[in-house]
Amino acid sequence: MRRGGPLGPTATDGLNTLCVAVLAQLALSDLVLPALLPAGTTLSPAATAATQGVVLAAAAAAAAASSNPWVPIDALRLRRRPSVGAVIGGGLLGGTAWVLARAAEAVLGGGVASLVGGRGDGGAAAVTASAAAAASAAAAGPATAATGAPGLAAFLGLPPDAGGGALAAAVAVAVASATAEELLFRGYLLTAARSVLGAADAAAVTGLAFAAVHGGGAGFGGLGLLGIAAGGAAIASRSVWPAVAAHLVNNGVAAVVGATIAGAAVAAAAAVGVAGSWLLWREARGEEMAE
Repeated sequence: MRRGGPLGPTATDGLNTLCVAVLAQLALSDLVLPALLPAGTTLSPAATAATQGVVLAAAAAAAAASSNPWVPIDALRLRRRPSVGAVIGGGLLGGTAWVLARAAEAVLGGGVASLVGGRGDGGAAAVTASAAAAASAAAAGPATAATGAPGLAAFLGLPPDAGGGALAAAVAVAVASATAEELLFRGYLLTAARSVLGAADAAAVTGLAFAAVHGGGAGFGGLGLLGIAAGGAAIASRSVWPAVAAHLVNNGVAAVVGATIAGAAVAAAAAVGVAGSWLLWREARGEEMAE
């Protein structure tokens, strides 16, 4: 794996790109859109995600296009096509990250007993995390915070009676936004970070930056965990697509489960995470042997 040199984006390139992307997003959300929209009008979660996706995708594409002598697909980790197993492994890590983050929040909020339950429920009691946990799950993608199992419509900020067309459009926006975020963070920024950092450090730094850009706060830990897992998947596979899978599965679990988890789900999530890590290890091992 490349470390340093003029072959790709440098750490300074990555930092500059991150600053430009954040400033552009702030300018769009706080200055441009309020000036264009009627007073008192707020964007739906899907529209907010769409604008964010456009900004992040533009930032990633512009940065990658200037990463000579690397071509953009190299700077964004798009050249290599990962195996199906690697993509599945990334998705498994993304789902595991969501469950473990909710479990940690439940434990910190109410102690271990709140997660495993008392003697009467055999340790499988369902736990509803705090509203902050729901906000954390929502911030990982274009969604609105909800307690319990919100369902797809509520997760996407749509009314319960939203038609199939509206749901399909909102899902498409969610997928596009998550992909744009991964192209920036696990594509360009991770590649830039690897110019000066080892694999684990680069995944951690870009993962924490991902959480900070989403606003931090109560959901910082969960978002950071997702970012680190996605970074590990991208590094192991040398491709951004397993990271995209991690992001999408993380959002999908949040939409289906909401902020409610069962104690037994933590053990299952750990097993799923081990399986995902093994699939990605096989991918990385195969690449090493091929070289």
